[in-house]
Amino acid sequence: MATTWHAAIDTPDGPEIWRIAEGTATRVGSGEPDLTISDATAAQRFPCVLQGVAPLMQETPPDRLPALARLMTLGAAADSPNWDGIVLTLLPGSAHWTHVSAGEAISTLGTRTPRLATVLNAGGLLDQAALNEVMTRPERLTAALYAAPDLALSHLIGADLAAAKRWWLGQQVRVVGTGSLARAYADALMTQGTPVAATDTDTAIGRGLVGLVP
Repeated sequence: MATTWHAAIDTPDGPEIWRIAEGTATRVGSGEPDLTISDATAAQRFPCVLQGVAPLMQETPPDRLPALARLMTLGAAADSPNWDGIVLTLLPGSAHWTHVSAGEAISTLGTRTPRLATVLNAGGLLDQAALNEVMTRPERLTAALYAAPDLALSHLIGADLAAAKRWWLGQQVRVVGTGSLARAYADALMTQGTPVAATDTDTAIGRGLVGLVP
C-alpha cells in the first residue's frame, strides 16, 4: 500500500496537486494523482458520509455541495469524529452551510453571497446596524445596497444569515475561508450568540485530504 499519495483538486482558480504523506498534506507542483476531487465525478446524494471525492446532491430543497466544499467540510470536522454542527465553507463564488453529524453530511444550503460581494466590491468592517437591518428585513436588501453601498458587505451577510437561520440558530458553526469575508461571517455569527470556530481554506483542504487516504 502506498505511503505517499497525490491528489488532484479542481478549484475555481484551476487544478491543484497536493501530496499526502505521514499525516500531512501540502500543495506541490506536479505528481500523478491517486485520487481526484472534482465536480465532474458522479454526484452522491444527501445524507452521505463526508469522506468522499464527489459532489453531493440534495433533492429537498434542491441544492448541491461542490466536491471542493465537501473536502473542506471534511477537513473542518476532522478533529471531532462525533461532532454535530454546521460547517460554513466559503468558495470564491458561493457559500455552503452544511449540517454535519458524526461524520455524515445531513443537509446543505448554498448561497451566492461571495460572488455578490466580489461583484459589488464589498469590503470593510462589519457594521452591526446594517447587518441587523437586512437580517430582520431581508426584503430591504436591494434598497439597502443602493442607499449605502459602503455597507454592502454587512447587508449581504445579513441577508445570508436570514436565509440560513434554520441551519445556524442554536448550533455550533465552523467557518472555513480566508480573508475579510470569512472574518465578517464569523463576527456576524458571534453577534448572534453563536459559538464559532474558524479554519483557513488551506488547513481545511489539507486535513480533508489526510482524512481521505487509508
